[in-house]
Amino acid sequence: AYVALIEKANIQPNNTLLILGASGGVGMAAIQLASSLGAKVIAICENKLKQNAAIKAGAKFTFNYEEMVNKVKEITANEGVDIIYDPVGGNHFRKALKTVKWGGKILIIGFASGNIPSLPINIALIKGISIIGVRAGEYFRKFPEKESSAITDLYKIAETGAITPIIYKCFPLNKVKEALQLIEERKVIGKLILKP
Repeated sequence: AYVALIEKANIQPNNTLLILGASGGVGMAAIQLASSLGAKVIAICENKLKQNAAIKAGAKFTFNYEEMVNKVKEITANEGVDIIYDPVGGNHFRKALKTVKWGGKILIIGFASGNIPSLPINIALIKGISIIGVRAGEYFRKFPEKESSAITDLYKIAETGAITPIIYKCFPLNKVKEALQLIEERKVIGKLILKP
C-alpha cells in the first residue's frame, strides 16, 4: 500500500481513491494508509459485513461491485476518482475503468480474481490516464536506498494509531489448508496469520 499510494501514485489529501477488494489484506492496508493521509476513500466490497469492516478501517463510502459505477459517478458529480487501487483484476477492473477521471491513475496490485484483464488502450489515450504496475518487493530491490525512509514513515503513522494490521484469524502452520480454504471462499477480512 505504501509503495503504491505514496511512492508510485503520490497520493494527496484531496484525492479520491477507489479500492477494489477493499476488505482483503492489501485493501484494508490501503484504506488505513490513504485515510491517514487525508484522502477520500471509496471501498468496494461484495457484502455488508465487509463494507462495515471497510468503514471501520477508515473508508468514507462503501459499495458493492454492481452499484460501483453509478455510485462513484454520483458522489464525484460525474468527475470520477483520482486513483484506482486494484488487487482484483478481471471484470471488476473493466468496470472500474468507467470511474477514473481524466488524468487519473490506475494502480495494478494483483489479480485475486484469477483473471488478468486486457486494457482497451484507447481508453488510456482518451482519458489521459496512467497505468502503474506495483511490485513492492521489487521496488525496494531496485531502490534499496528508499526502504529505510519508507519504514520510518510507516512507523510514524502507525504510532499515531492510524494504521494497524487487521487480523482475521491465526492458524498453526499445520492448518495451512484450512486457512487457504477460507481465502478461496472469500471469507477473510484483513489478513490471516500462520504460526510455525
